[in-house]
Amino acid sequence: MRPTKDIACRLMTCIFMGLCSIAGAESPVNFTLTLDQRVDPGASYTGFSEAGKGVHDVYAIGFQVAINSVNGTNVNLSPIAAFCCELQQDISVSTYTFLSQHLYKLSADLAGVAGTASTGIPVGGIGAQRAAYVSYLFDRYYISEALTGWTYTLANPSTHAFQLALWEMTHDSDMDLRNTSGYIYVGTQSDALRNNAIDLATSMLQDVRNANISSSYVSTNFDICALTAPQYQDIILATKKGSLTTETLEPLITLPEPATGSLMALFAGVGFWIRRRFMV
Repeated sequence: MRPTKDIACRLMTCIFMGLCSIAGAESPVNFTLTLDQRVDPGASYTGFSEAGKGVHDVYAIGFQVAINSVNGTNVNLSPIAAFCCELQQDISVSTYTFLSQHLYKLSADLAGVAGTASTGIPVGGIGAQRAAYVSYLFDRYYISEALTGWTYTLANPSTHAFQLALWEMTHDSDMDLRNTSGYIYVGTQSDALRNNAIDLATSMLQDVRNANISSSYVSTNFDICALTAPQYQDIILATKKGSLTTETLEPLITLPEPATGSLMALFAGVGFWIRRRFMV
């Protein structure tokens, strides 16, 4: 993270129950966020352009969360790898209470606000199409609930590549980290590992773009959800379908049923938009 520098968030988990399946209020999810710099010491990506916010150094590092309670029920789960989804917002190593949300509502806080990293996010959240892309990204490239299952090596900087691809999906529509006409993009780095992370993220994005995913796509391998809070950077989580973690969390998490008008807008392909920064 960074005392004085923008920081890229890494990995985490939650439950996505469908666009309109479960009625009720959003579930408060309380967790403690931690780093393990033995797994991922972190790296600063220079020349990262964020819409009207300008060019910054963005710090990426692997992190994980220990979920302490869901909807008022205490749980005891192993730390789960997690990723950040708002370049405009801050977050730190601490204990937080977020709300579980439908995936399409991810990154809605400052969505569409000019002059911020969230300028290119649809108002109301990333929307159905980007949520489908994110789901496919998890199906294809999400490695493990455990941070130790990911790698920070010259040949395969998997944590950073997945995070970079996720930022591009949530903040931009061109799915191209190198496109200087996009809302966000990043220049050439001074070391091979960071350049390899960008190249690997680029290959992930190309795969998703070429797959022609429809807006109704839902992950076939993972339960995915967004954890949101107005004051902090949103984060995203995934647990393997049928896993002990999913079986523990799923009965506790409830999501509000969208209004009919909202659903019609979603299925018509209307998008929404939001933000991040990571401080520690």
